[in-house]
Amino acid sequence: MNNKVFVYGTLRAGESNFRLIKEHVLRVTPAYIYGKMYDVGDYPAAVIDPGSPNVIYGEIIELDNPAIAFKKMDMLEEYYRPFDPRNDYERVETEVFLPGGGQERCYIYVYTEERVKLLRHELKSVNGSSWNRKKE
Repeated sequence: MNNKVFVYGTLRAGESNFRLIKEHVLRVTPAYIYGKMYDVGDYPAAVIDPGSPNVIYGEIIELDNPAIAFKKMDMLEEYYRPFDPRNDYERVETEVFLPGGGQERCYIYVYTEERVKLLRHELKSVNGSSWNRKKE
């Protein structure tokens, strides 16, 4: 199992849900992906789109015990297993970009395009490229 996860919302260092995984964190590295971010209330949801000009900033979190940490994150993100209809988010692997160049393969919790279509009347796009910016 990959021991890295890209986070862009409440699981970021210093945010409200970081405490759930803090004891398992080895390293936090600034990074970004391309896609679209939505406001889902008290937290964001991202859709990956490698062809998008929109950047979503976040962090790569390297974990010392990924099995336990992912179990905690899966509960938070309401992820049961791949493509389970009960999932709020899907956990997928993707390429994540480092500011100084280079890429890392990481897990990320995302909304699928199908979920966005289903909730299209309830979702609002996040202006900007960082969830932290939403609070400013």
